[in-house]
Amino acid sequence: YDASRPTSTFVLPAAGANYKALSEFSGVAADAGGAGVKAVYVAVQNTADTLKQWWNWNTNSFSLGDPPPWPVDGTPPGPAWVLVATTSLQGPASFSIPWSTPVPAAMLGSSNTYRVTAGVWDWATNKSQSPTGLGHGPEFRYDTQPPVIASTFPVSGLAYNAAGLSALAGIAYDNATGNSGVASVDVMLKNDILNSYWTGSGSSFEAPPGGFDNWVPVSAVAVGTGVAWSRPWPTLNDNTRYVLWRRVSDAAVNVSTHPATPADNGRLNANQYVDGSPAITFTYDNSLP
Repeated sequence: YDASRPTSTFVLPAAGANYKALSEFSGVAADAGGAGVKAVYVAVQNTADTLKQWWNWNTNSFSLGDPPPWPVDGTPPGPAWVLVATTSLQGPASFSIPWSTPVPAAMLGSSNTYRVTAGVWDWATNKSQSPTGLGHGPEFRYDTQPPVIASTFPVSGLAYNAAGLSALAGIAYDNATGNSGVASVDVMLKNDILNSYWTGSGSSFEAPPGGFDNWVPVSAVAVGTGVAWSRPWPTLNDNTRYVLWRRVSDAAVNVSTHPATPADNGRLNANQYVDGSPAITFTYDNSLP
């Protein structure tokens, strides 16, 4: 005798996670009542959509109203549900069943949020209760776009003395490019005369090849829809030109355009970004004429 409703837990996606790539939905269905899992179905909702529509597995589009029907009798569920696992085994042999299904190529769009839910049937005709209700299934964000970063100081091409040298500073944001949020900001500072890169520890600089990967984290505080970042300077050599690169990462691990060693060592030597655009250059001159 089995009067217990079967359940499902998720492996992918994780609740509250940010993804820049997601190839499958997966989890494990279980039937504590003992009859055994018979079938597992999955449905996906676009929670960023004002209509909160559900994916139609027949038309490959978010076109079904909220909530889609979940049968209370023995009829198969409608097009909002896709069968992801089934077994002819009954009893303890099918107490726990892993399931998975590929994510359709056209399903996920950058900056959107989605909720995935699973409905389970067991061999005693028990079914998951209201699997599309609020609180059922993990919600996640899909973000494939790199965040944006800009410098406010220094200004490329200018010269500064000690009195005019403000802190390294700039802004970064992700609200219009995926919206998973800024996670970290780093800078790379090069002494162009000595061809060495700041380590971030005191005022020490390191020559290549080790110096090519000296990305130094900076502090960031939330401002409006982004962050303001800054970092005090190390001690700078007089009458010296410096080169500055900056990069930003978001919570989905997208990273803004930046040179990476060893593939872009030539760009670093040429004081460029990976796309050939120039890095920021300035001169520190604290000597009287």
